Amino acid sequence: MASLSKISVATACKYYGISKDWYYQEKRKIICSLNPLKKCYKQYPNQLTIQEIITIEQLIKDSIHFGKTKTTLYYYALKNNLISCGKSTFFKYTAALGYQKIKRFKVTTIEDGIQKVAFVKDNFSKAILHVASTDGKAGSRFIKNLFQETFTKYDLLNTTKPISILSDRGSENKGKLLTWINSIKAPPLVTKITARTKEFPFSNSMAESTHSIYKTEFLHGKHSLNQQIHLLDLQRFIEYYNHHRYLTELYGYTPMEIIQGKTPNKDLYKQQIQLARKKRTIIKNLTIVV
Repeated sequence: MASLSKISVATACKYYGISKDWYYQEKRKIICSLNPLKKCYKQYPNQLTIQEIITIEQLIKDSIHFGKTKTTLYYYALKNNLISCGKSTFFKYTAALGYQKIKRFKVTTIEDGIQKVAFVKDNFSKAILHVASTDGKAGSRFIKNLFQETFTKYDLLNTTKPISILSDRGSENKGKLLTWINSIKAPPLVTKITARTKEFPFSNSMAESTHSIYKTEFLHGKHSLNQQIHLLDLQRFIEYYNHHRYLTELYGYTPMEIIQGKTPNKDLYKQQIQLARKKRTIIKNLTIVV
């Protein structure tokens, strides 16, 4: 309007109900077609380079990473020096580049039908300590046997520190399990805690979410052939979960690394990210080699 008439830009802005500062800000914007966020490198020199964007795209589209969480992909990229940036930045680019979560599925086998699975996890490290599965009744005897095996596997009856077993209100977590806990005469004080009670008002989501991770992130909705293959898949899942999966609250360490003595440190990759930001320069001539 200002260019076609004799009125000033300030007057034209008043007609449109916008501020002069907003007008000049929008006027200076340059949209970059090579950047998925459409930001120009001259105006935003600290953003990820084209090569870094290509690396993220290759990462999320690689079949070996199918179904993995963005957090796992982020720390995998940091640990292997593929990408060095903030977590929120990485998430923005993965979303813009088409990252998708997969749907949830039931745990079934083709030949032997539905399998009932129970996991025992360590609350601090989030590591899976043990697992059991059955195509029969997953009652309190089944859960009791699972914990007995866990205590034997890790020699927990010879520890002196108190042990708390957290579960939901299900009947399978009472009966035989409570009888076994009350019969323990070993050094540790073993108590049973129920989620969403006055004693422990929080949920048991950490344990429950493991089933979803197994069915979606690991199996990708597929079914094991039979019970024997299903049990092998569970062992492969534990290897993946404990040694290759990264959780937000562990800041780049796997559950097994925490079990082995590492301490979660939110500044673990801070220096690496800051160094990468300093090295990142304005790109004027962009060439993509396919």
